[in-house]
Amino acid sequence: MSEIYHSYTIVSESVRIRCQKIMSKYNLSIQYKGNMGYCFLDSFNGYYIDDNGKRKANRKRESLKITLFKNPKNPLEKEENKRNKALAERIVSERNYEFMNRANNIVNDSRKEGFFMIYFDNFVTNKGNSISDVQVYHSLRKQIIGFRGDQMRIQDIDYAYCRDFLSYLQNSPSKWGKPKSSATINSYYKKFRLCLKEIVKEGILPKNPTDDIKVPKPIHKEREYLTKDEVKALINTPMRYENLKRFFLLSCFTGLRHSDVKRLIWKNVVVENKRHFLKFTIQKTKEPIKIPLSPDAVEILGERRGDDDKVVAGLVYSGWHNMILKQWGVMSGIKKDITPHIARHTFATLFASQTKDWKSLQYILGHSDIRTTQVYAKLINEDVQDSMDKMEKLI
Repeated sequence: MSEIYHSYTIVSESVRIRCQKIMSKYNLSIQYKGNMGYCFLDSFNGYYIDDNGKRKANRKRESLKITLFKNPKNPLEKEENKRNKALAERIVSERNYEFMNRANNIVNDSRKEGFFMIYFDNFVTNKGNSISDVQVYHSLRKQIIGFRGDQMRIQDIDYAYCRDFLSYLQNSPSKWGKPKSSATINSYYKKFRLCLKEIVKEGILPKNPTDDIKVPKPIHKEREYLTKDEVKALINTPMRYENLKRFFLLSCFTGLRHSDVKRLIWKNVVVENKRHFLKFTIQKTKEPIKIPLSPDAVEILGERRGDDDKVVAGLVYSGWHNMILKQWGVMSGIKKDITPHIARHTFATLFASQTKDWKSLQYILGHSDIRTTQVYAKLINEDVQDSMDKMEKLI
């Protein structure tokens, strides 16, 4: 345990104040396992007397959720090590700064002078977010740094900053070079606002600077889906990449997200009482699920292979595959834009129109809120209208 002798001068009428000797509260430690190093914040919290009457140090260890490469192999890994270690050291430095102020009875108004990005990273780490939320926070982090860098102090996050940040989100392109959707902007800003709300709760700032900023409501695009005849047309249309065809059709007959279809291995396909099921953990929500398979889905699965083999083998999906899917749709005589998302919407719409079983559909799709599932009711209503229009006039 290192010791710090704080000797510093406060310039006020030439009065020199020498602080007492204080033990360093926090230290950075790195624990290596294999080729990865894991950063921890070790703290010393005084001593206690155990059951045998012995005096023992009270130490705690907190994971910073920051990793380092033990032996970086390329410039990218070296740069990531440099960035991550600097972040870990900044966290330790700020924790110790706050501790020293408290130990010397110095009124601590310093937290608002801390770096906003350090607070943001701690907030995301300690909040217990779902995997999908963490991905949004990770993307938001890039947006914040892209706006005005990572050296902003909490006290600098004022109304003007928040207003201009919203404008930045609305006007800067996405990573694909296109404007961000209103839903993406809304999602980013909602997470940004939550972080500032926590800062206010902790008394670091007196008011949330985003309170008076109105974020436009997201404009949701209408969900396209395929009819039964269009699905049949795709089945009957050859495609040069059989694994891509199976990948798409499997989503049409199971409702799985494309990320889950890509991860499926044969171990996830189980047979109980002569009935086929998919048993796996949803990547987006990390929730375990077990869903029965229709005869069509079983046929699309094809011949079973080894438990650890991919169900859709040899598929590394990329933007190029989107183009192949579109060409396949054109060859099938379908005018709609064929994408992995439309396959999931197709299953949901066909299932809902034939069963009206919203609770089962919610479970199969992995939705936490039934209202998300019931969006498909609007599409079904449109089908009812189309069917009504086709009825023969009798009068």
